Amino acid sequence: VYKMYSNESPGEKFPPLQLLRKRGDLVEDDLAAGPAVYAIYPEYLTDIEIVWCPSDPELGKHKMDGYATAGHESGLPAGSPLLTWKPRIIGDSYMYLGWAFDKIKKTEQASQFAVMGYLISQSVEIEGDPYIPAQIGAALDGILEDNMDLISALLNGSGEEVYIAQSILDKDAPVGSLWQDQLLGNGSSEMIYRLREGVERFMITDINNPGASAMAQSSLWVMADTMGAAGAMKYFNHLPGGCNVLFMDGHVEFIRYVGVDIDSAGSGEQAEQMMAGCTEPVLPTLAVMIGAFN
Repeated sequence: VYKMYSNESPGEKFPPLQLLRKRGDLVEDDLAAGPAVYAIYPEYLTDIEIVWCPSDPELGKHKMDGYATAGHESGLPAGSPLLTWKPRIIGDSYMYLGWAFDKIKKTEQASQFAVMGYLISQSVEIEGDPYIPAQIGAALDGILEDNMDLISALLNGSGEEVYIAQSILDKDAPVGSLWQDQLLGNGSSEMIYRLREGVERFMITDINNPGASAMAQSSLWVMADTMGAAGAMKYFNHLPGGCNVLFMDGHVEFIRYVGVDIDSAGSGEQAEQMMAGCTEPVLPTLAVMIGAFN
């Protein structure tokens, strides 16, 4: 699906993050950790069943919510898929973010990122002040800083602002100003690039030795089974814990989840050290973020 989309999209980009929901003339925001439904369905994603993992412990519930019943408010015939009506369905079983996050073990507490206020306003439930991937938080902070007026309008309205916000999620994300000079961008830059064909070229960290420092598509993750930490452990599709991870070259690898009590860490550096035995992207810090979306 992603490769077919990128073959026809400007700049060979993969789909952006899901935000936009359109019901007749009503346009609203509907954030989910998945690809934008309007961009891929039904032209590339032709069957709603693809969005659900057969091993998802909540598969029955997802399917009940994913199809219209008789007299449904959408007006669709009974049995019709509701993916465009409820695009958050796209994040039921799998998580996808749309940017090339290549070094997410570095971590900081959620309160350090301005974007957390917006996510909480979107019903993203984050308990306490957990450690989260600094690269992801810095990218979202950069988007927030560059579009503060738009985000404010989005919180208080709908319609045109949602269209503009969705288009912003199709752009590269600058590292937030507080996080610059901390090597959080791709390669040695201050930018986290959108997933696109050839994006691995931006992962070079040593221009004097590009061959040794380059990242191949086979090691750049695109999507994974959804995950969660603590009370959100139920969101794992494969217990006792692990995720199938899709990489950019198309191969899938099962990566086991290593539970680490990072809440006991005294600093971001200590939390990162505690995750030494974990493999990206299946990290407890990312599990906290993704579990909050669910």
